[in-house]
Amino acid sequence: MTAARPAALAGALLTTVLAGCGVQPTPVIDAGVPAGGLTQGMRLYFASAAGLRAAPRPDLQITELSQAVSALQGGPDAAEAAAGMYNTAYLAAYTVTSDQGQVTLSLGKPALEGLAEPAVGQLVCTLARAESYVNRTRPDEVQVTIVSGRTSAGPYQCPQFLPR
Repeated sequence: MTAARPAALAGALLTTVLAGCGVQPTPVIDAGVPAGGLTQGMRLYFASAAGLRAAPRPDLQITELSQAVSALQGGPDAAEAAAGMYNTAYLAAYTVTSDQGQVTLSLGKPALEGLAEPAVGQLVCTLARAESYVNRTRPDEVQVTIVSGRTSAGPYQCPQFLPR
């Protein structure tokens, strides 16, 4: 019986402390616009000595995914280039389609075999970001497949190409 008495006393003490902790309810506080996380603004991805790097482009307004590829092919701006970013993703002809987070990049030239890993990563991450930006798809749900003729690669997700 003596072991039950300290347990009962501890339980009563805990109930008293929790019930009288002094925390009062507060009204709703207006804090402005809710956080938007990864869906705010467009980003392009460029190669660098340290791997892929995101280049925020807050003024880049796109309505189609192909516009993101066009912007990527324009290369890094002067500040990005000075920070060691460069472009390896040059495409002569391409089309981009999207269906609920499933993005397909169809290549004309070069063939899929001609794309080095940095270029694939640049394209995958830039298109994943564009899909999230244009269609409000959750970034972790975007998958990119690259098709050239009868050959395809993917589906890929951007984190596969980012430095660890």
